[in-house]
Amino acid sequence: VRNNIFYTTGGVKLINLTGGVASKGTIKFTRNAYYSGGSAFKIQWGSTTYTSLDAWRNAKGQERDGSTKTGYVGNPMLNSPGQGGTIGNADSLKNLSAYRLKSGSPLVNRGVSQPGTLSAATKDFYGGTTPKGGRYDIGVNEYA
Repeated sequence: VRNNIFYTTGGVKLINLTGGVASKGTIKFTRNAYYSGGSAFKIQWGSTTYTSLDAWRNAKGQERDGSTKTGYVGNPMLNSPGQGGTIGNADSLKNLSAYRLKSGSPLVNRGVSQPGTLSAATKDFYGGTTPKGGRYDIGVNEYA
């Protein structure tokens, strides 16, 4: 799971992974952004709740690329999160401008390329080319 933005409000957990899922196979998170809209940071991993990225990283080895710490906690600076409206046609998803990165977003050039067959992707969610500025951005929008 990489290059995603986990954005919640109202105290909702950023990740809520049940014990059954957490114990199956290997789940790896890297280069993601986490923002809880002013509420406390909360990741539920099985029966344990982590209240900081460092606590989760140290306990579960998540958000690491080898010995390098990855992951970002803070406001991703999206245009208008939660205000995307309703899209009745999947061909119109590119019109969800509420989830584009704003100028100055800390997520620009902080992502990594996708593994395997996903590495062949050359367009972002909105049809823009990837990567721009030399590196991938975190999220569905490659900021120009």
